[in-house]
Amino acid sequence: MEYNDIKILLDKYLAGETSLEEEKLLGEYYAKPDVHADFAAFKPLFDYFSSEKNLTTSEGFEEKILSKIKEETAPAKTFKLYWLRVAAVVLLLLGSAGIIYKSVDKNKIVPVQNVAEATQINNSAAEITDTYSNPEDAKKAVEQALALLSKHLNKGENIAERNIGKMDVLNKALDN
Repeated sequence: MEYNDIKILLDKYLAGETSLEEEKLLGEYYAKPDVHADFAAFKPLFDYFSSEKNLTTSEGFEEKILSKIKEETAPAKTFKLYWLRVAAVVLLLLGSAGIIYKSVDKNKIVPVQNVAEATQINNSAAEITDTYSNPEDAKKAVEQALALLSKHLNKGENIAERNIGKMDVLNKALDN
């Protein structure tokens, strides 16, 4: 090839405008030992392309890569995490049911033997009178009861916050 042809092809190559055929011509030119001094700076580049073209992978390389990809995309961790969450919800429900069951006062539940007894219970419920005769005393009693309820709710909320912090640590450990 002539000097001007190589210069034009090399300019097109550097601009990224060459076709595969033109790149092949440049590769053939640089494969020769007698390269013009003006173009000698690009000889190592084309020698590298030529040597890398002949490289091949070992047998079984593709299978190894594909097996690694399949191992990494396996949804086993997600599956385990899903069932762990389901188990946590079931435990919460069972725990709540147990707490409610234990907190119900068994002495207040009266089994009814017959319809006449049930009617008598309903009639006596209609005759309930106020416990306090003074509204101020009733108000104080209600405020005390609400304060006690608030105290216990806050205590339960604090315990729940601590346990949620522990669950966050567990979730981070499971995600890794």
